[in-house]
Formats: sequence, C-alpha cells, structure tokens
Amino acid sequence: MGQSAKDASTLCIKCGLCCLGTLFSHVQVHPNEVQQVKELGLTLRERGKDTVFDLACSAFKDGCCSVYKSRPKQCVTYICKLNKDVMNATCSLSEGLDIVQEVKKYTDQVLSALSPKENPDLRTHNYRLLLIEHHKNSLQKLAQGTLTAREEEVICIIFEQMKLIDRFFDSTLLLNRYGELIQSFPERP
Repeated sequence: MGQSAKDASTLCIKCGLCCLGTLFSHVQVHPNEVQQVKELGLTLRERGKDTVFDLACSAFKDGCCSVYKSRPKQCVTYICKLNKDVMNATCSLSEGLDIVQEVKKYTDQVLSALSPKENPDLRTHNYRLLLIEHHKNSLQKLAQGTLTAREEEVICIIFEQMKLIDRFFDSTLLLNRYGELIQSFPERP
C-alpha cells in the first residue's frame, strides 16, 4: 500500500465525522447484514423500506470505531472527498486533519450555543437532525420577527461549517438552506 493510501486510512480512523452524525443522520444497512449489525450492538430501525441505524454511532467510542474490522458495508465503502484528496496526494494528511479539527470546532461551538444548561444532553443527539430541526425553528422565528442577533451568529457558524462539509466531505443541502436563511436576515441598525 502506498503512503497516500496509508495516510487516507489514518485520516479516516482519526476523523469520525461520518460516525458522529456530522455528515449524515443515519446509515443504511444491506438486508444480508442485518443480523451481523445487530450482533455488533447497533440499534436498527425501519426507515421506509430500508433498515438503518442512526448516528452518532454507538460503536464510535473514545474517538474511534470499536467495530472497525467488522463494520457494515456502507461504512466500509464510503469515502469522503477529503479522504479521496489525501489518497490522491492533492491534500496532505496534516492538512486533512486540520480540516477535520476545524469542522469539529464548529460542531462544539454550535452545540455549546444550542445546549442550554437545562438541556445539556443535546450533545448526545443526532447532530444532523439537530441542525435540521434548528433550521426549521429558525425559519419560524424569522417569519415571526423574533430571531435574535445571537441566533443569527449561530446560523452563520453553522453556515461556515456546512461550507467546509460541502467542500471537503460530501454535498449537503443544509449549505443552501442555511445560506437562504442568512440572505433573509432583517437589516440591523
């Protein structure tokens, strides 16, 4: 295996953004893997005609996948844009890890802003679904004229994070949704 392939593998293992629910809300499980995935201890649910498990993945522990060698096929075959860039040597491992840390920094800022003292357990919820719900609530507040300057700041932080995710990991509709929200902000004196 060449150095760039080794670096891409290292990046994948050290990143975990897909496991944490930062990039996706769930993972689809192939029908022939359902029993194996259950044996890994992952909780499955039906989503339409598909079987999925929600993210953040319960097998992601202490910063890495605890079932890496027997992880589901969807996890094995997913390769983000950043990993491809490292694999193709158009981005170094060091640069890739810096990008990952930047995305995680934004996640921490968003969770800190959205997790009031009376609800600190938001950090254990599905991050992607949290952002979708946040967007919906922000649209309502915008329509009612009750969106605060601090809430606008949080929306801008999420937008910056979505720009990184869209550019380096995977396309996301949340980039457009939050961009449209920002364009609808009222003028402030």
